[in-house]
Amino acid sequence: MKNLNIKSLISAVTFLILIGCSGDDKLVNDILENTASGAFLRTVSITNTLVYDDIQKMFVGEDPSYTLVLEAQDAEQGGLLQEVEIFANFTDNTEDTNGDFVINDQDMDISTMEMPLVTLPASRFETGPDGLPRTTVKFTAQELIDFTGVDESLIDGNDAFSFRMIMRLTDGRSFSINDRNGNVESGSFFRSPFEYDAGVSCEITENLAGTYSYVVSDLQSAPGGRSMCSPGNLVGMVTWTAIEGEEGEYKSSDISFGQLGDCYDFKPETREDKDVKIVWNCRNLDIEELTTIKLTDGNEELELSYTYTIASVNGNTLTIELSNSAGDRAIVTLEKMT
Repeated sequence: MKNLNIKSLISAVTFLILIGCSGDDKLVNDILENTASGAFLRTVSITNTLVYDDIQKMFVGEDPSYTLVLEAQDAEQGGLLQEVEIFANFTDNTEDTNGDFVINDQDMDISTMEMPLVTLPASRFETGPDGLPRTTVKFTAQELIDFTGVDESLIDGNDAFSFRMIMRLTDGRSFSINDRNGNVESGSFFRSPFEYDAGVSCEITENLAGTYSYVVSDLQSAPGGRSMCSPGNLVGMVTWTAIEGEEGEYKSSDISFGQLGDCYDFKPETREDKDVKIVWNCRNLDIEELTTIKLTDGNEELELSYTYTIASVNGNTLTIELSNSAGDRAIVTLEKMT
């Protein structure tokens, strides 16, 4: 699907700090007039292009990186700034339905310990348009991988690189997350928590909604004679329709790609899969909601649930390993038509 594409929203937590600030959001001059002991960093802008392809298992795009524009403010218009120390770590946010961390179907938390990343001396800051010290800090995906030591192939969309800052002044004082004031931390102007996450966005490169031609091969019947599948390939068309208001979620016109009708003798009117949905979760195509298909063969009712595992992506072609709870298995090759 031209590399298949679904973009999860990029989450960027705004950041900075303040000590001893009183009252609600005010103009910075009003705040500083009443804060003889305070200092804070203001985030002027955040640019996050950390996009990860969970199929190729690597960061993609022209310049996957995280960039901050920071402005130092204190009672002397930034004149007390000595340095800003930045700490960083990798945060594994990938969990299964039981709340366990999962990588490649294995329970594993690959979060790393926080370590000092870089120190920005006052000389790194230049006078900005407001007459205050301002600097731009950029971290590329490769720099963050090298620093944290995390295996790039084990990252998932929705994970994050986490940062914490300490602002040190020339008079020996320092400020960080434990010193911040709520008004400054979350205010529209100050936005200053002194910590934030560079969220990793998952991508497959294109919306999955559309019509696909499919070929079902290597079709294996469930053990014990529960099904009787054809020895040859199955071919057909399937349509995935986006669910309005639910990013990455789709209804399928045939959850089994013809396998169900081929392997089982049942009355079509007993099939109840209309509420089944496919969800791209940054790692795989999950089948959620009412995942059970009920069908009747004589006096017997059979309930099946299906699982997809993405095997490969090559241009417009997506290959899925299909299995169901009865034990039927197959390889499905999909090619997007529209």
